[in-house]
Amino acid sequence: VVHELELYNTGYYLGMFMNSFAVFQECGLWVLTDAKLTKDYIDGVYDTAEYAERFVEESEGYMVDIHDFSSVGSPRVRKHFPETWIWLDNNMGSRIYQEFEVTVPDSITSWVATGFVISEDLGLGLTTTPVELQAFQPFFIFLNLPYSVIRGEEFALEVTIFNYLKDATEVKVIIEQSDKFDILMTSNEINATGHQQTILVPSEDGATLLFPVRPTNLGEVPITVTAVSPTASDAVTQRILVKAEGIEKSHSQSILLDLTDNKPQTTLKTLSFSFPPDTVTGSERVQITAIGDILGPSINGLASLIRMPYGCGEQNMINFAPNIYVLDYLTKKKQLTDNLKEKALSFMRQGKHFRNLLLFVKK
Repeated sequence: VVHELELYNTGYYLGMFMNSFAVFQECGLWVLTDAKLTKDYIDGVYDTAEYAERFVEESEGYMVDIHDFSSVGSPRVRKHFPETWIWLDNNMGSRIYQEFEVTVPDSITSWVATGFVISEDLGLGLTTTPVELQAFQPFFIFLNLPYSVIRGEEFALEVTIFNYLKDATEVKVIIEQSDKFDILMTSNEINATGHQQTILVPSEDGATLLFPVRPTNLGEVPITVTAVSPTASDAVTQRILVKAEGIEKSHSQSILLDLTDNKPQTTLKTLSFSFPPDTVTGSERVQITAIGDILGPSINGLASLIRMPYGCGEQNMINFAPNIYVLDYLTKKKQLTDNLKEKALSFMRQGKHFRNLLLFVKK
């Protein structure tokens, strides 16, 4: 709530002006009124003229310099950008109202929420209209990153600064230096010194800067960018996937661990292999998978072979035969579930095209 109220803060408050006419004057308003606006002397906002003069003197040190970037503190780094936000379920019992305390993600976007309720007595209930929550701040940055790049590949990091403040502002954009990537910008470029650039962003508008970057490490590499102006600031951390150069090749070995006697035991098996001499540094990885079935990964996703028979004779048999073999195998392995059994039998009974083919069988 406090954050939402701060968005409407214009910077003016009671006691800031010498008289009531100055309030409208500073806001840039023409006033038509029969009220008496104090114009030539200090009104009752201040107790005395000395107090007002002292307030002006003390406030001079807080005047914003368009080139003074130190007047704004370090911003909170935004780094949580989920595609979806809330998935909650709750047993309401006899209650008709429930509060959930959640933290809004860092995305500058609009979130749309819907809900439904299931009751044994009243049935299904749905929200009549979606509820919208807008997450917004008047000054923010957006990073346009590719999904992945190859290590050593140069790409342009596109940083867009959005300024919805009432005045244009000079913004300093800084990339946090890291040992996982190189910033290729030279210090002799206009308004640029190494890992930072400066740009004037108009009011109610945006501006874009490009930073040439070359990743040097594999994996998910975080990139942190900070934008600082005399009146506002923002910081964002996003990750980019850096893949190895070259062509990926894989090699596999299989071993069988016999534990059929059902006795606690320790079994040790050793696998040895070596990488080719021309392997790309840092791209080596090993993956171990243990499967409790003698057929191993060949039956992974076996349920996906159960399909509805359709089409011509050959197509019908291609989809019909696996249903029988899968049911037979899972039954003997005692892994057949009721839902899977009902699905397979239903497909075999309802195959309309298969029944049509039976009409051509000669008596």
